[in-house]
Amino acid sequence: MNFPMGNNFGAPADVEMQTRILRRSLQMVEEVETGGVLVDWEETWPKEFEYFTGRRKSAS
Repeated sequence: MNFPMGNNFGAPADVEMQTRILRRSLQMVEEVETGGVLVDWEETWPKEFEYFTGRRKSAS
């Protein structure tokens, strides 16, 4: 999932999204046999966002 940092379980107050993520996470506890496995999941963030890279945009 490509979510903004700090929102691993979905958007604040979006109980439906948070429930889907939690259920899938618990399902993976049963499925995954090796630690460190990354699984892509096609859940998308509801609106555009941009990661802060640590650099401020110059006022040109």
